[in-house]
Amino acid sequence: MSIIIPVYRDWDRLSTLLTALEGQRENGPSFEVVVVANDDARHPPLHLPMDRFGYCHTPGSYAARNHGAGMARGSILVFTDADCVPQIGWIVAMAKAVGDGTIVAGDVQMVAGDPPNFWERFDQMTGIPQRAYVRRGYAATANFAVTRRTFDQVGGFPEDGFSGGDERFCRRAADLGVSVVFAPDAIVTHPSRDSWPALAQKVRRIKGGQLRAGPLRRRAYWAVRLFVPPVRQLLVIARAKGGVVDKLGAACAAFVFWGYGAYEAVRLTLGKRPQR
Repeated sequence: MSIIIPVYRDWDRLSTLLTALEGQRENGPSFEVVVVANDDARHPPLHLPMDRFGYCHTPGSYAARNHGAGMARGSILVFTDADCVPQIGWIVAMAKAVGDGTIVAGDVQMVAGDPPNFWERFDQMTGIPQRAYVRRGYAATANFAVTRRTFDQVGGFPEDGFSGGDERFCRRAADLGVSVVFAPDAIVTHPSRDSWPALAQKVRRIKGGQLRAGPLRRRAYWAVRLFVPPVRQLLVIARAKGGVVDKLGAACAAFVFWGYGAYEAVRLTLGKRPQR
């Protein structure tokens, strides 16, 4: 089993992730840790506990993941992000769930301060709703596993965008008869974004992936969706934990970010670069 982690200037949080992984080496299947830097401006701290390290010079986390898959020696490829923290039992749960013909999506739990601020509460409700993604047939690479055989059959992640490559991978896999399954016991935590700039940056990155990457039919679909209110996100908010006041606030924020996404679409149409 190979754990593949792309990193872009986030060495401190990567260190926390790797420490959590070291605590899972004794009780579970053996695995290697493959870290791929997507920025070669500096060398990684020497003390980081990893088995293999490489640089990917093509910008984008999906290119880095493909590079890591090329370096990896395991028959099972498990992907997570540098800002995630695998919880106890993550490796065991992933190993039990994955197999040829399936993509495994583990749970991604958003964590925040105590008490969380307004933006953190919104991100806790909407950040990475992996269970909802699986119902739609795809999964986020923050917590994602696939066999080497299936990965090679699909052809790896598309590298032409900074967002949405995981969904497109899953759609291509579905055409080959591969299903996405949810593994509730394979848990990673992810920090909630705590400010407008942080969440706005995410919106810009997602819109860039939707409108500037992939086949024309897909881009046209997302262009039309710009005019559709954020119904899916509102449903996620309705199902999330929280009081009525928090949910109403999150629903208002969803409409604000819907409008901001339209603004980003105009920027992209005018030739601006997608957000990384």
